Amino acid sequence: MQTPNAVRRLTVSAAVVAAAALLQPVAPASAQQVLRFHTFVPPVSASFKNVSAWAKMVEKESGGAVKFQMYPSMQLGGKPPDLYTQTKDGVVDITYTIPGYSPGVFPRSEVIELPFICSTTYVCSLAFTELYFKYFVEEYKDVHPIVFWTPGEQVLHVKGKPIRTLEDLHNRKVRIPSRLVGEMLKELGAVPVGITGANITEAMLRGVVEVMTFPWSIARANKVIDAAESHTVALSHEVILIMAMNKKSYERLPPAARKAVDNNSHYPTARWFATQWVKDDQPGVQRAKKLGHEIIRLSDAERARWREKSEPVVRQWIAQMTKAGHPAKEMVAETRRLVAKYEKEEMEMKKK
Repeated sequence: MQTPNAVRRLTVSAAVVAAAALLQPVAPASAQQVLRFHTFVPPVSASFKNVSAWAKMVEKESGGAVKFQMYPSMQLGGKPPDLYTQTKDGVVDITYTIPGYSPGVFPRSEVIELPFICSTTYVCSLAFTELYFKYFVEEYKDVHPIVFWTPGEQVLHVKGKPIRTLEDLHNRKVRIPSRLVGEMLKELGAVPVGITGANITEAMLRGVVEVMTFPWSIARANKVIDAAESHTVALSHEVILIMAMNKKSYERLPPAARKAVDNNSHYPTARWFATQWVKDDQPGVQRAKKLGHEIIRLSDAERARWREKSEPVVRQWIAQMTKAGHPAKEMVAETRRLVAKYEKEEMEMKKK
């Protein structure tokens, strides 16, 4: 039989243990990290399908240590140009966006967008990735970049007279996707026109513009293929895409989740996204063929004429960037070297 003192001691001990337990942090039922993934592309787009597939791959490879909540179409608020800042500031954890939406923030990155400096999505994606590690790390220091890549081949979607030569572009009204493309089009004799995304197809149908530049998959999604009458593959320019995480969100990841993200970053992932985009472009090509549209691919000789004509844009960019203290001439030369390197690699792949 226990004495009253013994009972009292047991009661006090139990109370201390209970109090200590209350002071301990409650362990979560799961160590899973949930990340908010915010982007501007709609849920029906091929781009959203691909970034969602990437997220699923990482979730599976992490063994459930990370979970992505996907928010397309700017569902968490703001406008597309806000995405990079939202990620940098931790408003969201991860984004897929276009660095060019933030003019002046990534000046060195523009090198891959110079006219006729690049070619296919495979070549441009890998060339830019290598350039990033050599020249651009400082530009993206406020986030944790996961992968850079470029869209599919840039096509001129034309209403009216088909564009086969440089002369066919003269005085044609062309919707511009970026500043550098606008400068290139001026040099080529076209009339650049700025139009918001919501009015794109209507503008072509109403004759506000005669030509638009888009990869096949996007032109199919926004009905530009249907509004056009012919299509010229010029490979005249490219646009950089980025998937990036908030730095603290990345650092907080459990080891298994961080390893899964790292394993699905940069070179292998750039190759994967580039390959997916080529596949996603095919329905657009087939749509144009079904409509009976002519698809024109510039010959090497004709493309050389366009490139030579737009060279002043490259020279001006080099001069401006050099004045600002950047190794612009070196970057252009290195970009051209890397493009040649990856064009050779892509050619060898196609032979297999």
